[in-house]
Amino acid sequence: MKLSRLLLSLGFLVVSSIGFAQDIGFYQIDAVELKEVETPSEAYAIFSNSITCESFINNSVVRSNNDRLILADPIDEVGSAVDKIINIGKKVWSIVEAGKPVLGFSSMVATALPLNVKCWDDLAQWEMPQAKRYQVVFKNLYGMNVVVLDYRLTWLYGGNLKGKGKYIGYASVTPVTVSVAWGFSLDAHVAVPTVFNMGTDADPVAGMQVNVTYKVASPLSKIEGGQSFNINAKGELQVLP
Repeated sequence: MKLSRLLLSLGFLVVSSIGFAQDIGFYQIDAVELKEVETPSEAYAIFSNSITCESFINNSVVRSNNDRLILADPIDEVGSAVDKIINIGKKVWSIVEAGKPVLGFSSMVATALPLNVKCWDDLAQWEMPQAKRYQVVFKNLYGMNVVVLDYRLTWLYGGNLKGKGKYIGYASVTPVTVSVAWGFSLDAHVAVPTVFNMGTDADPVAGMQVNVTYKVASPLSKIEGGQSFNINAKGELQVLP
């Protein structure tokens, strides 16, 4: 009887050890892969049409104590200067929280516009919006895709102010698909730390840095990382190392 109990206990320990080892392999992130995914033009055209100056302005104002509408990011009251490029949109926003995509993407945009311009409708001769789609895949020790983040970077570019300069009307990063295995969590954010003039004072060309950061965690591992992009008013994109 004692021998049987001992063998049973040993068998339980062996099975438990195998199960624990399997858990380690499943929950341990081993590799992160980034690849560009082809995006049909109609896909981001639908997205772009959902972004309007009205929704942008409504989400860019706050009410003061006297109930007067003011810009959330006030612009200097100096005369308009085409060479001064500013972001009057979002600087930071979330695209995934606790493994779920964040809604309300139509107001989550950054801009690179001339000083004292309230929205891209004040400019003319915009090009068709540009878009790039990327997929970040997190693999465990078994090579399984435990977390997949598929997102799209879209920007309206090329508009000018009374024939001068080229600007970025808006830029946004939005989740396309999000897949998170049980036991894992994913949070992802976007930051636009700077907009800048790539041209001259007389003929400005807007540029913008866009950072996409993420954090993936499981009971046995945690990884933080991201990608950085430079986009410009010529419709060009550069993936930064």
